[in-house]
Amino acid sequence: MDVINPSGFKSDLETYINRVFIPELLKSEFTTHQHYWDFIIYKTKIQPSYNNVYKNFKLEDFIVTAYLAIRIRAAEKASRSTMDTVRIAVALYHGMRGMVVSAQKTVGDDINWSPVEAELKRQGHADAVDYVNEVVK
Repeated sequence: MDVINPSGFKSDLETYINRVFIPELLKSEFTTHQHYWDFIIYKTKIQPSYNNVYKNFKLEDFIVTAYLAIRIRAAEKASRSTMDTVRIAVALYHGMRGMVVSAQKTVGDDINWSPVEAELKRQGHADAVDYVNEVVK
């Protein structure tokens, strides 16, 4: 829903569907393009749920990337470094919000990633930290 919000990436998604996704569907024998294009009014149909998105890897890639961009924007803080912003955004995107917020409170730092990372590892969440670091490489 954040991606298709008008302040998110709705117009970019419509452009992508119109210029890339639909033409590729029409060239193939894939027959479910009616989910994405209204042939009566010739307009893109934005899917209201993720159920029709995840089945199409290119469309899903767009949604995943756009949502990560939204998480990065939300993680920006005045004194937070770019890398820490991205790490925190990836952690929050991955569903680690509760763990990250708890670790931030424990260490008394909601700006920097390294003390949060150390606290997460101390709590036994090394696999989650490894995931974040692998994505951000």
